[in-house]
Amino acid sequence: MNTKKLEQKIQACKACPLHKVVCQKVIYRGTLPADIIFIGEAPGISENALGVPFVGPVGKLLDDMLASVDIKYQFAITNAIMCLPVQDSSSREPTKQEISACNPNLISIINLKRPLMIVTMGKVAKSAIPKHLITSLSKYGTKFLHLVHPSYILRKKAADRLAEKTRWELTLSEALEDAGLLIDPEETDQETTE
Repeated sequence: MNTKKLEQKIQACKACPLHKVVCQKVIYRGTLPADIIFIGEAPGISENALGVPFVGPVGKLLDDMLASVDIKYQFAITNAIMCLPVQDSSSREPTKQEISACNPNLISIINLKRPLMIVTMGKVAKSAIPKHLITSLSKYGTKFLHLVHPSYILRKKAADRLAEKTRWELTLSEALEDAGLLIDPEETDQETTE
């Protein structure tokens, strides 16, 4: 399945009742298929309005942290579920049933290309990746990393926020370096042709 067909499939999804109350599905931003996939929890109100994951203060923080790591490979950012979970006009954590209903969409995003690394951000994202998929992808060399969700860092007191942000960046940087993903893929191609 190509990216355009996948987007159409997800936009038409009616696997859970959330499709009735959202403006649009929030699928991804970045490049698909991707070498590295970052998975958050669920869209928020701003994301629901714009149709793009990780916008607003949490998205700005995530962008700042990713820029500090200077990832050279193509990456995408998505969520465990593609619809805004709402209750009484405010967002909430998705239920297990909603995560399960949206899981085929997330797996389809991952399966567009066997990613080199999957980074889950937050407990919901971590729980959304089926164990059989982790086992299968790991056999082919996909690395997995779990980080705190950027919203967790924003909720910290100002004095603790910088330390938590630095820890997040360092953990990601070390994992990417260990996996050989901080090297520019074009530089690697040039080295093999020389």
